[in-house]
Amino acid sequence: MPSAQPRARPSSALFSRRYLRVLTGGILAVSRGAGEVAPILFVGAAYFLPHLPSKLNDQFMELGYHIFVLTTQSPDVEATKPLLYATVLVLLGLTFLLNVVAVVVRARLRVLSGAAR
Repeated sequence: MPSAQPRARPSSALFSRRYLRVLTGGILAVSRGAGEVAPILFVGAAYFLPHLPSKLNDQFMELGYHIFVLTTQSPDVEATKPLLYATVLVLLGLTFLLNVVAVVVRARLRVLSGAAR
């Protein structure tokens, strides 16, 4: 009868690579979610709010929806162009900032796990 051999433990590098791939998928999801409006509209975006939300279940304004409203519902397009451009710039800046932060975190985790290529 063969002797019972202890099972070989999988390499921790294998787990760290999988973890980094999951993190990469999360980065892509954050990028996509920052630009999509439909799910956010479903959960409580408002057309206009004169004050900031104070509770978690208060309505809120969303930048993508705000851009849509400015481009389609404004009676004076020329007057709203500066606000529209500023809103687009803020949305792009936030998206790029989230991506940069996620890439930096992923790079640091890769270095810490020893899975650097």
